[in-house]
Amino acid sequence: MLKKLALLGSLIATPAMSQDKAFTLQTPSVLSETGFIKHLLPRFSLKSGIRVKSTSQAGDAALGEQGTPVFRQGETIWHLAKTDSPHLDVFEAWLLSDIGKRTIEAFAPNGEMMFSADVSVEADVQIAAV
Repeated sequence: MLKKLALLGSLIATPAMSQDKAFTLQTPSVLSETGFIKHLLPRFSLKSGIRVKSTSQAGDAALGEQGTPVFRQGETIWHLAKTDSPHLDVFEAWLLSDIGKRTIEAFAPNGEMMFSADVSVEADVQIAAV
């Protein structure tokens, strides 16, 4: 009987604990309008168990010009700026992982890849004449 009560207690507590695994992500409308965020966030949540709510307001993290470079859209490099949170550390690590990179590059509406996981910057090297 005690084992059954312990099991029941753990099952009841689980949903409350899973709600704590969440954060908000500020996403610019120019990025959201592509449909990319609706592609990316559910796949992260499925893999990690961490819920992400996209918002146009300030959040726990933001995609923009500041922070760690995480993906490219044409000539624009998108960065992740985040607060100090283990859930955000997991999100950043996932974006930079092979699975995250494949997820980024798999977004291809109309068969055309819109985003790249390659955030390297090519240096324009000029050799001085002697």
